[in-house]
Amino acid sequence: MAERYTSVSGNKKVLKSFIETPSGGADGGKPVALDPATGKVHPSFVPSTSVPVQSVVASEAIADKRFVNFHNATGRKCRLSLGTYDKRVSGFVAVGGASGVTLDVQTDGEITAAIGATGVVDADIGAAMFADPTTGGLATKTAPSTTGQARQYIGSIVAVNTVATTFTLLLSMGEAEELL
Repeated sequence: MAERYTSVSGNKKVLKSFIETPSGGADGGKPVALDPATGKVHPSFVPSTSVPVQSVVASEAIADKRFVNFHNATGRKCRLSLGTYDKRVSGFVAVGGASGVTLDVQTDGEITAAIGATGVVDADIGAAMFADPTTGGLATKTAPSTTGQARQYIGSIVAVNTVATTFTLLLSMGEAEELL
């Protein structure tokens, strides 16, 4: 039997049981008991922490840790993104593959990208990143500003690991602004 807590009903003090598993709206506002077997809150009370991932077929070879664009080529496919309006970023591929291979594309949450030519340093934590208009699949700290490019905010840097030469980006992809 679950532990009990004191509540007031009318003018009387009453003992009520903590809820151990969710049973709907009638339990709203009631305190939650720990599972006696695990000592933890029942998992169904806790919001999902999984990141949104979509399985999409690659229409070209895509290297690891690259940003991709969804497009229609006899069905939904993905290709390297570019800071242009027609190839704006749709998601991120941690593990790439050859053309025709199904890849897992993350569309939200934190991702780990290679520092590479981005020039990201510890002082850039909190800085904005944009879709790179000249190198497919990569990000840049410099907002695109040339005619024919697109300025698309893709997230902010939340961590830098200079030893592993990676940075963590919190994806928050905005709509691309076509530069005319």
